Amino acid sequence: MMKNALTMFMYFFLMTACGTLAAAFIFMICCNLTLLVCGESFAFFNWDFYIRGLLISLPLVCVIVLALMIVYGLRHKKNPVIRLAVYVVSGLIVWLILIPSSFTLLHKYEEKYAKTYEVPFLSPGFFRPESGGVFYFSRVQEDGKADGLYIDLTGITGEKGSVVRFSNSIIDADFSGQFADSIIRDAVKLPFVILAPLELYSVLRDKAQAAWNDSFAHWLLFLCLALALGSCIAFENFSAWSLIDALAAFFTGLLVCVVNWAYYKGYLFSSVTGKWNELIGDTPVTGGFFNSIIHSPDLFINFVNFIIFALLTLTGILLFIFKSKTETEDELV
Repeated sequence: MMKNALTMFMYFFLMTACGTLAAAFIFMICCNLTLLVCGESFAFFNWDFYIRGLLISLPLVCVIVLALMIVYGLRHKKNPVIRLAVYVVSGLIVWLILIPSSFTLLHKYEEKYAKTYEVPFLSPGFFRPESGGVFYFSRVQEDGKADGLYIDLTGITGEKGSVVRFSNSIIDADFSGQFADSIIRDAVKLPFVILAPLELYSVLRDKAQAAWNDSFAHWLLFLCLALALGSCIAFENFSAWSLIDALAAFFTGLLVCVVNWAYYKGYLFSSVTGKWNELIGDTPVTGGFFNSIIHSPDLFINFVNFIIFALLTLTGILLFIFKSKTETEDELV
């Protein structure tokens, strides 16, 4: 049994390390693409972006690895108590050590190695669709001013199809949004199925970092989300088919994340939260630690997370007892 536990811990740390290195590399490439301009050389490796990528992607990789540990348990049914113990210890390592450390290290890194990147000027000789038409820069000066043409495709100038010449005009700093070049932006535009999870992770990660930076009490309160996600292991004994168990655990975890995202974006529980905060705000509580928790603006959603954790944990215990009883009866028969 000890060998199985050590093997699971080895897989956990190995997958976390490899996943974080790979995710940081992808993050670095994406950041480099935002500074790329057509016709210019591409800076392949950037240590600043790579280190930031390591610290920013670590929480996501850790959560994914914990989810994969549930899948591992579905394929290796032996020693359920050992597997559960390893899973719990791994979760404690993730949420009490690795994720808080990533927040602290990123904060220190940004303070010590704060670096800003100048957006390069657009290169001439390319057609760039933007603002209801197409821009063509024939010349871009060193001060950022440009000469060229604008082809109106939507009638924004008053006449659809007209060609407007401009010279010595300043290029808007937000011409291509977050990218230096709209051609690169349109070429690497991500589909919704990728953008949506990234948006969800970005919101939850920002809230997690804000909770950690605020106080340890608020971080402990935010860990109700970790409890809700971790309790998805309850579906390990949901059915006789491992695929159904895996899908049930996955979609439950996804639902928990979406509910929290919708709350933090103001799409869910907004009216209830207002009344909740008014009620709690008038409650006198002595003691700094409990006062910080009780008067937290996110107390309601974390209360919901804790209820989800309690229900799933109870469900998991009942499913395990029922399955153990069924297996015992089958053996007697």
